[in-house]
Formats: sequence, structure tokens, C-alpha cells
Amino acid sequence: MVLTQRTFDFVNEQNTTRDSFIVTCCNLEAYRHVTNYGTWPNNRTLIIGPEKSGKSHLAKIFADNTAAEYIDLSALDMTALSDAPAWILEDIDKTKEQEKLFYAINIAVEQSIVLLLTATCIPSFSLKDLQSRINASNKVLIKSPDDDMLKALLLKHFRDQQLLISDDVLDYIFTRTERSFGYISSLVQALDKYSLSEKRNITVPLVRDVVNTYLVKENVTENNHTNASIPSLPILLP
Repeated sequence: MVLTQRTFDFVNEQNTTRDSFIVTCCNLEAYRHVTNYGTWPNNRTLIIGPEKSGKSHLAKIFADNTAAEYIDLSALDMTALSDAPAWILEDIDKTKEQEKLFYAINIAVEQSIVLLLTATCIPSFSLKDLQSRINASNKVLIKSPDDDMLKALLLKHFRDQQLLISDDVLDYIFTRTERSFGYISSLVQALDKYSLSEKRNITVPLVRDVVNTYLVKENVTENNHTNASIPSLPILLP
């Protein structure tokens, strides 16, 4: 069989422009919402979605459209908040700075600043007033990837990693891989790393090697350092 390889105009970094954002049924509502920020209730929206689901990409699109300022709560000077017309606070479900987050939201409300928040799940804060603000925020969900998203996401990740991939490799991965944003991202990075170290092209046998041996070893090493349990990995069958 003669392999036909897809070629791309590669860039040596993730492409986070509006035109490069992949829109399918699973994230259409979030995309429409971010690009129509003038209609947000209370000028505030919380985007909730899995890891690697495009929340940061959406935030970048929002920043480009609004001249929004990224707010780092860990380094926030409460007396010198940005006077930008819009703010972005990412991964608020992971923050330990509840008082600062509450203060930032209050200032945004008082000054009519448009506020984009992101999280992997609906946050649960011990600070009741903060939780009340979050509960009152408009929320938009990014759902698990559908088939159209998985196909497009595979191509985008390979493009961002500057990798040429044949159609049979793409079909092999698509029909056997775990249906998650994070797994697709990890798999493509592992394929890139392994193919370079082994000086091999990315073929179906190499994909099998990566999933059945290389990714497992990488996770064992990582979890030995963190004392965490080894996650189960899907096996791509022959």
C-alpha cells in the first residue's frame, strides 16, 4: 500500500487564533458565547470543560476580541488591579486564593468589567460569598469530544507538532483511541517524542508501541515520583 501523507503549513507552536479553533457540537455553545460577550448576563461567564478541551484557546480568542487582561490571583496586587475593559481568570477551581478571587469579581461587578472565568468543573468554595458569586455566574459547558471533534483534533495536534501523518495511521488511532481531549493531546506528544528518539516515522506499528509500552513507562515513571496510582491506559488492539 502506498501511503499518502498530508502536508500542512506548520508553525512551531500551538495555533490559538480564532480561525484555528475547532468548532463541533460539543463546544459550539461555548464558542458562540465567547464570541458574543456583549450579551452575557452580569457581564460574567464561567466556561467549564475537561482538561485540554480548548478553554485556554477560547480565552485567547476572547482576549484578542476585547483587549482583556489575564489576572494571576497568586500574584495579584489588590491595590493595583488592571483597568482593562475585560479580565480573564483561568482554572478558578484550582485556586487557593478565594479572598482574592472574590475581591476581583466584586471589582469587576462594580466597574462593569466583562469577566471570563474557566474551570474543569463547577467550583466548590468554602467562602460562602464567593460561592454565591459563582452560583450566580452564567455557565457554559464544553462536552466530551464527538467524532467530528476527535478527527479534527488529531489533525490539529499533529499539525502543531509539525508531524506528517498518513491516512491509515489517522484511521487506526481514531477507531481505537480513548474518547477524551487529554488523551489525544498526550498521545500525539508521546508519538512525537518516541518517533524522534527511535528515528522512526509514525506508522501503525509505532502507534502500537507507544500506547502499549512507551506511554505506560512514562506514566509509571511519573507516578513513582508522585506516589500516585498508575492510571489505566486504553490498549490499541491490532
